[in-house]
Amino acid sequence: MSAPTMDPQTQDSTPPGSRRLSQVAKRIAIPRGIQGTAWGPVSATCRDELGIEFDGWQDGLGQLLLAKNADKRIAHTVGGFGLSAMRQIGKTFFFAGAFFGMSQHYPGLLTVWSAHHSKTHAETFLAMQAFASRPQIAPYISDVYTGSGKEAVVFNNGSRILFGARERGFGRGIPGVDILMNDEGQILSERAVDNMLATLNTSDFGIHIYAGTPPKPEDNSEKWMRMRDEAWAIPDPTLIQIETADLVWVEIGASDDADLDDVDEWYKNPSVPHRTPIESMMRLRRNLKDEGFRREGLGIYDKQEESVFDLKRWRALKDLDADAPEHAALVLDVSPDRRWSSIGIAGELEDGRVMMLVHNIRGTHKAIARIKELRDERDLIDIAITPGAARALETDLTQEAIEYEVMTSTEVSAAYANLQEKIKVDPAAIAHADQESLNFALANSRTRFLNTGESETFDRRDYTVDISSGVAAAGALYRWGILYVGMPLVL
Repeated sequence: MSAPTMDPQTQDSTPPGSRRLSQVAKRIAIPRGIQGTAWGPVSATCRDELGIEFDGWQDGLGQLLLAKNADKRIAHTVGGFGLSAMRQIGKTFFFAGAFFGMSQHYPGLLTVWSAHHSKTHAETFLAMQAFASRPQIAPYISDVYTGSGKEAVVFNNGSRILFGARERGFGRGIPGVDILMNDEGQILSERAVDNMLATLNTSDFGIHIYAGTPPKPEDNSEKWMRMRDEAWAIPDPTLIQIETADLVWVEIGASDDADLDDVDEWYKNPSVPHRTPIESMMRLRRNLKDEGFRREGLGIYDKQEESVFDLKRWRALKDLDADAPEHAALVLDVSPDRRWSSIGIAGELEDGRVMMLVHNIRGTHKAIARIKELRDERDLIDIAITPGAARALETDLTQEAIEYEVMTSTEVSAAYANLQEKIKVDPAAIAHADQESLNFALANSRTRFLNTGESETFDRRDYTVDISSGVAAAGALYRWGILYVGMPLVL
C-alpha cells in the first residue's frame, strides 16, 4: 500500500468537489515514514454500507487520518492530528462521516467528541442525531442517548461515539478511548489535554484530533499554536507539504493579505459553493467584525510579531549528536502561573562551543528533585534562580542544602541581550539540541522594557505562552559566561 499522494495540481477547470487536499490547503505537514493508510476499506464502508460520500480534499484528510508507519501504527499517534480551517467548510460532516464509518468497520470502537462550549457541543450532537437517522445508517444504530451529559450514539456492533462539553469537565477519566476528537481545538489548555490523553493509553489506535479555527487573542491556545508552529517551522508560504516527526497539520484558509470583500478569496473555502452557498459566506461577512471574519470566515491567523531572536540562525545552531556538558551552570525559571518549571543548563563542549539544554517539569513540586539529579550527574559550577515565581522554591532549595543565588532583574535583562547577540554576532560559540520547548519559547518571546526604560528583557507574546525554557537557557548561558573566563559575553 502506497503513502497518500498530495502533490500540488492546478486548480484550473477542476470541479470544486473533486479538488484534492493539496489544491485547497495552505500547509500540509505529515509524519516522516508513512507506509500506507487504512482509509481505503473505511471509505468503502462509508460509501457502500452507510451511503456517505466525501469530496476529494476530504478523502485526502481521511488518508492522513488513518496513515500508518512501518510498524503498522497510526503515524500521528504521538504528535496528533490538527485541522485549521474557516467555518462552513464541512468539518463536522467529514469527521462525523469518518467516525461513523470507522465505528461500523471496527466493532467496539470508542470515540469521544468534545467541544469547548456547551452550545457548540449541543449543535454538533443535533447534527449527529440527524446523521444516525439517515435511512442507510439507521439500521446499524442500536441507540441514541439524548440525556444531558450522557449524549451518545451506540452501534449494533458495540461501537460508541460519546459527546460532551469540556467546560463541564467532559472527557476525563473515560477508560479505553480509541479516538479523542477535540472540536474547537484552538481553545484547549495544556491541562485539559493532559487530563484527556491518558484515556487513550490502552488503545491500539490512539488517535487524538484537534480541529478548529484561528484563535482569538484571549483564547487559551498554547497546545494549538505549538502544533501550528511545528507545521510552519519552514517559513516558506509557497511550500505546501513538509515532513514532521510525528504529527499531521492541515491548514486551509484564504491568503494572509486577503481583501475581506474579495469573493475569490471566499471560494478558497473548498465547500463553496457546491455544499456551502455563497449566501452563507455573505451572512458571516455581515455579522462578524472584520477581525472575526478574517479568523472564522477566511481561516486567516492574526499577524504575529517577529521574534526578537534570529530564528533562522538559531535553527542552524542545532547539534543533535553533541553530549551534555560535563561542567555547567544551571538556572531555574518558573512560569508566572507556576504550571511549568524549566531548568536551563549551559556548559562548554570539547570543541569550545557552549551547549544549551533545558529540562521541563510540569508544575513545581518535582523541580528540586530534578536539580539534585542534575547535580549528581555533572559538575554544576553555579546554580541560580530567576526573580519572580521561582522564588517560591527558595525554602525547598534551602531544606535540600542546595546552594544558589537569585538573579536580579538586571541580570535577566543582560541574559536576554546576551543570547540575542550570541545568535546574531557570534553563533559559532553556542549550540542547542533542537528542543521543542526552547524553540517555541524563543519564537514567542518579545521585548519588555524595565522601569528605567533603558534595559530590555523577556516578555511573553501573550498570556497563554510559556517562555520559561528560554529564560532558563539564556540565564544559564549568561551565568556560564560570567563565571567561566573561556567565554566572554557579547553585549
